[in-house]
Amino acid sequence: MPTYTSLLTVLDSLSIPYIPFSVSGHALKDDLLSVASQIKSHEIIPWHTFNPKNYGKILTNLRLKVFHPEYGKSYKV
Repeated sequence: MPTYTSLLTVLDSLSIPYIPFSVSGHALKDDLLSVASQIKSHEIIPWHTFNPKNYGKILTNLRLKVFHPEYGKSYKV
């Protein structure tokens, strides 16, 4: 795997500008809901949220099936 320095060298040799940027890695709520609606999965587990019950209600209102796992309980997938 090339190192960062060799990547910059290759880009420079090909006259490809390197433009640094960053993203937070987090999505907006409306974007997540849009993706959830489009995917049409069989079941959604609200995860990585401070309020999974509230998020689950919103998903249910979109006619999506939501599953809330219980803390400490094991499940078979």
